[in-house]
Amino acid sequence: MHSLLEFPSPFPAEPGVVRLLEPPGSDAAALAARLVAGDYGKPFVLENGGLRALHFSLGYVQSVMDIANPSALVLAYARAMMAFLLFNPRPRRIGMIGLGGGSLANFCHRHLAAA
Repeated sequence: MHSLLEFPSPFPAEPGVVRLLEPPGSDAAALAARLVAGDYGKPFVLENGGLRALHFSLGYVQSVMDIANPSALVLAYARAMMAFLLFNPRPRRIGMIGLGGGSLANFCHRHLAAA
């Protein structure tokens, strides 16, 4: 059974808390070293300043959620993906392939519930 292992961020420029899907009793120091080295090999969550980010590595962010406003689109690319609303502000149907961190699905559920 895996659970979220939580420890302080090992990244000097990115303070906060890191969460990894690892079994209880895992060696947090060894995992932190793998994160810093860039060879952890699995997605991880970094939470800081009211934002929760899903990363593939420190340099590659999949999605970001504002904890106080979960349906907000924090990243510019996510906002750009919803630019179709300029031309069709009330779509009847929306097709999504993949979920990622769920930012777009959460936005659509909140703001386009009739679709």
